[in-house]
Amino acid sequence: MKKGYIVLFNGTMAVGKTTAANYFAQNTYKGVVVEPDEIRTYVKNYRIGQDEVAAGTGKQEDYEEQQELASNIAVDAAKRYLAKGFTMYLTDTAYLDQVVNMYFERLSDEEFYPILLTASFECLYGRINKRSKHYVPGDKEKTVQFLEYFSKVYKDPRWIKIDTTDLSEVQVIEKVKEVGFWKES
Repeated sequence: MKKGYIVLFNGTMAVGKTTAANYFAQNTYKGVVVEPDEIRTYVKNYRIGQDEVAAGTGKQEDYEEQQELASNIAVDAAKRYLAKGFTMYLTDTAYLDQVVNMYFERLSDEEFYPILLTASFECLYGRINKRSKHYVPGDKEKTVQFLEYFSKVYKDPRWIKIDTTDLSEVQVIEKVKEVGFWKES
């Protein structure tokens, strides 16, 4: 059986992670997308997000623990699918040290492509305000907050970094193809 590989698309919201993962999964034989955010949402009534922490209705340590658990579940699923010959595309907004390090530690024994998609503040602000139901239009503080969360991740040399600032969705896909995992079928 031909063994697949794992591609992790990481970055703030609105950089193209889901678009890229869906494109590659749809165009890969036995391609699958796993999103830790969906796992966190699936665990109903227990989701503690940054908004709840900021509002005082949730604790930071509970938020971090939930992030770590969901990302570990995603890696468990990825390894199981990989063992059956699937190719995995993970999307995450991982910026907590323990989550980022977990990905690199647990996936180091696999064919693993860690891709960090980035964009400028102005670009993110525009994209987020156009499409997000979670943001009040004009809420620059949330965009700044996301960039602050990721400031350490951006400096981590383990990532393959792609700046999506001035790129269309098609151009993002083409840039990702240059990473080298993609073989046109």
